[in-house]
Amino acid sequence: MIKFCMLIIFLINLMILTGCSEFLAKGKLGKQARLLGECFCRPKDLSVPAINEPINLNEINSTHSFDFTLKYAGTHSVGFSLANFDTRYYLNRSDTNLNLKFCFYLNDQLILTKESTGKVYPFFGDTNGVGLVYIESPEEIPIDKIITCKVIILKTDEDFLNEYGPASFFVGRHSDL
Repeated sequence: MIKFCMLIIFLINLMILTGCSEFLAKGKLGKQARLLGECFCRPKDLSVPAINEPINLNEINSTHSFDFTLKYAGTHSVGFSLANFDTRYYLNRSDTNLNLKFCFYLNDQLILTKESTGKVYPFFGDTNGVGLVYIESPEEIPIDKIITCKVIILKTDEDFLNEYGPASFFVGRHSDL
C-alpha cells in the first residue's frame, strides 16, 4: 500500500513538472486518466470559457453566429452569462421561457443540433449565468477545431432578461467530477 501511495505521489509530481495536465485534459489517455488528472493538477485555464460574447435575445426568429474552439475534453455548458445573475435565482425561479436552437458547424457542415426546453442549469464563479444544453467533447464536438454555432431564438423571456441581463453567449467547461 505504501509503494502504491508513493507511486501515485510520484506520478502527480511528474504531471505537474512536465505540464502534462493539458495533455490529460484533452482526453488523450481516456476519460479516467483525464478525470484523475483534473483531480490533482488541472490546467490553469480549464474554467476559461471558449466564448463569452454579447447577444441580443429579444428578437424572436433571429439568428446569431459565433465561432469558438474547445480546448479540452469533457462536458461543456452552452447558455448565457448574465450580468445581474446571482443566487437570488434559486429563490425566484427554476426555469425560463427562453427557447433556443443551437446548430454547431465544422467547416460549414452541420455536426450537431440541440434545442433548449426552458430548463436551466445555473453556474456561478468568475462568470454567472445559466446553461441551457450540454455538449460532450470530443464525442459531439471536436477539440482544437473552429466551430461555428448558430443560435436561433425561437421564444424569448422578457421578464427573465430584464431581471438578469444583459446576456452573453457562453460555452464553458462544466465539471465532470
